[in-house]
Amino acid sequence: MSGGKHSVIIDTDPGVDDAIALLFAFLSPNIDIRAITLTQGNTTIENAFRNIKQILAVQAAHERYLASTAPTDIKVAPPAALVSRESPVVIALGQGIPLEGEAEYAHHFHGEDGLGNYFTMNPPNGSGDGQTEAVSKAAAAAGAKTPDAGAEGLYTVSERSAEDEIIHQLQSHPDKTITILALGPLSNVARAMQKAPETMKKVKHIISMGGAINHPGNITPVSEFNWFADGLAAHLVIASSLPVRVLPLDVTMVSAVVESRYLYEHVAALSTPLSNFVTQIIQHILQLTERSWGYRWLTMHDPLTIGCLVDNSLVEFEPLHFEVEPSGKLTRGMCIIDRRPPKLNEPAPAATKRKNVEVAVRGDTHKFLKLFYYTLFGLDWDTLKKTTS
Repeated sequence: MSGGKHSVIIDTDPGVDDAIALLFAFLSPNIDIRAITLTQGNTTIENAFRNIKQILAVQAAHERYLASTAPTDIKVAPPAALVSRESPVVIALGQGIPLEGEAEYAHHFHGEDGLGNYFTMNPPNGSGDGQTEAVSKAAAAAGAKTPDAGAEGLYTVSERSAEDEIIHQLQSHPDKTITILALGPLSNVARAMQKAPETMKKVKHIISMGGAINHPGNITPVSEFNWFADGLAAHLVIASSLPVRVLPLDVTMVSAVVESRYLYEHVAALSTPLSNFVTQIIQHILQLTERSWGYRWLTMHDPLTIGCLVDNSLVEFEPLHFEVEPSGKLTRGMCIIDRRPPKLNEPAPAATKRKNVEVAVRGDTHKFLKLFYYTLFGLDWDTLKKTTS
C-alpha cells in the first residue's frame, strides 16, 4: 500500500464506473476525500448531482450495515469513510459545459441517467437526499437492525462552483498535500487553472483518467471520451507545468477488466446495499457490450485511477512529452507525440522535453483485482477464480 493517507479532491462525472470508483475510494483507509467536484461528461450536471447523492446514500447504508450486522468475513468500513467522518463531505457543482463548444454525453453507454438507468428501475422515494427505495430495501434484506437514514447530514453542497472549490481546498491546505483525481472531462480543473494559476501550483498531483497514446479511442478512432468531451481543457492541463499523471486507455483497457460472471456469481450473492447497487448499475453496460461486441465484461477505468493512489505499485508511470489536440474535426482529444528523429547538431529530445507529465505504461492486473474485490466486497480474488463455474 502507499504510505500515509492521501487527501484528495475527486472531480467526477458520475457514471457507472465513476460510482464504483467513489465507493472504492470511501472504503479505502488511506484515501481522505476533502471534496467531490462534479462535471458534465457521462451525463448532465443535473444528473451528476442526483447520482452523487444516491451514491452517498448507498455508501451510508453499506457502512451502517457493516457496523451493525455484517458477518466477520466482510471488511468493516474505515473510520473516516462517510458516516463517521468528522465533517460532511463537500460537493461542488461545475458549470456543466466544456470550455468551448457544446457538452458531449455518454448516455448511450452509461444510460439516460448516467447510472445504467438505475432510477428507471428504482424510482426515488421522495427523501431529501434522493435515496431510492432500493437502498432501504437492500439494507433491510441484509438484516440491518435500524432503519436506514440515507445520506442526509453527511454531505454539504458548497456555495462555491467546482473550480472555486478546487481553488479553496488548495488554499486551505499546505503545499503539495492535495491530489486531484480527475475521473471525467477536465473542465473544472482547467477553469481553476485559468482563474488561479499560482494556487494550482500547490497541487501534489493531478491524476487524470483520459487519453489514448498507442491505443484506439473509445469515442472516435483516435480519442478517449473524457478528453474528447473537453479537448481544450485536456490540452491546457497537459500543456501546463503542473505535475500530471495520466491513466490512458492503453493501461485501463488491459489492467482493469472485470468479468461479469464473478460479479453475478459472488458479489450479487452478498446481498448488501453496496453489492445490490453495483450489480444493478452494471446491467445496461453489460447488455450493450454483449449486443455490440459479444463480450460480458466491464473496464473499471476509474476504480484503477483510484487504485493507483491506494497502492502505488499497481501502475507504473513514465514521463512522456505529448500534446492534446483541442478542437480538430476528426482529432479532438487525440494525443499527439512527435516521433520524428532530431536533426543533426540539435539537442537530444530528452533535453528539450517536459518531464512534469507522466503516463501509465503498465498495470498489475492481478494486484488490482485483489484490491478491487477485497476493498469493495470483502472477497478474495484468488478464491473467486477457483470457485467460479
